Amino acid sequence: MEKKTEINEVEIIETETAIEIEESIETEPTKVLTKTEQARAVMKKAEDLIYAADNEVEEVHTVVAQHVNDFETQKVTLANGVLSSLSDKLELMNYTHVKEDVSDTFELSLGTNKEKLSAKNITTGRFTALLLSVVGTVSAASAWVYFASQKTSTVLDKNMLDIEVMKSIPTNETFKPMFEWIGGGMTGGSGDATFGMATLGVTSLFAGFFLYKLRVAMKENKNVKVANKTLDNTENYVANQKESKNEIERVDAHIESITPLLVNYQFILNEQNAKLDRVIHLEGELDENSAYHASSQKVMNESSKLMQSVEKLLTTPVTNDGLLNENSISALNEAKTSYEEFIAKIYN
Repeated sequence: MEKKTEINEVEIIETETAIEIEESIETEPTKVLTKTEQARAVMKKAEDLIYAADNEVEEVHTVVAQHVNDFETQKVTLANGVLSSLSDKLELMNYTHVKEDVSDTFELSLGTNKEKLSAKNITTGRFTALLLSVVGTVSAASAWVYFASQKTSTVLDKNMLDIEVMKSIPTNETFKPMFEWIGGGMTGGSGDATFGMATLGVTSLFAGFFLYKLRVAMKENKNVKVANKTLDNTENYVANQKESKNEIERVDAHIESITPLLVNYQFILNEQNAKLDRVIHLEGELDENSAYHASSQKVMNESSKLMQSVEKLLTTPVTNDGLLNENSISALNEAKTSYEEFIAKIYN
């Protein structure tokens, strides 16, 4: 397996971000960021952390995928080759080879976060604020006109919406009483139509401006909350990705221990297969297994024991819900022990 650098990319980004912030404070001490700018900076940090964490996991996946492929290839070669041949020969010799049942379905998966996290784009809310401002301005002006018409008993009809009529508003006698009421009449004075028009215009524009600023301020506050929440979620996500990466590396180390052992089993099982060929050739296919020579029965017993060890290793799930299966670790240790004992007998 390729060696990984001990310096974590996520930690590098966190350090670089902290340095950038410190440098920014040193070089621009008087600059004050708006809430939206602060939110965007937080989102950028979250985005960098997510990207680095995902990249680390992806790099590990790429390496492990090749090791998994090597394991699967060796597993198929062994199962469909010498194990199948040995099983057929033992059956011909009326030897009962018992395969150990594994209750769980074989699994080899590399667990990571199923839901990918992403940093949302931060918007200023100015467009919606502008729309709200227009609505507020029109609503305020309409409210003035409505109350003024009620107080002055001015009858409003659809004809007043005619463009030509609206152009003549400053001099139109129909609207004059309303503007006079707005321009002072409401307080008991005589009222001034020009002042009334100015009051209606300024207050309506102020209402629109107030709604615009309110909407932008609310959006900025929401942006800060969303950004901070995203950063909190990002920290949890990065921690989970680190755990996933560590678990994937555990699975990878386990697979890298299994594959060469399967290669070793391939050689010794091929040798056992040749021995059984020789027994069948010399002694034939006897009706009773007990009728074979003692040395031949020893070969059968050794072959069956080796087969049981490697078959258990091949059929035991390597992972369980994306985590390294402890049963697979036990199966590997048992297979190693059986192999080492067999080799020790050869050299003793």
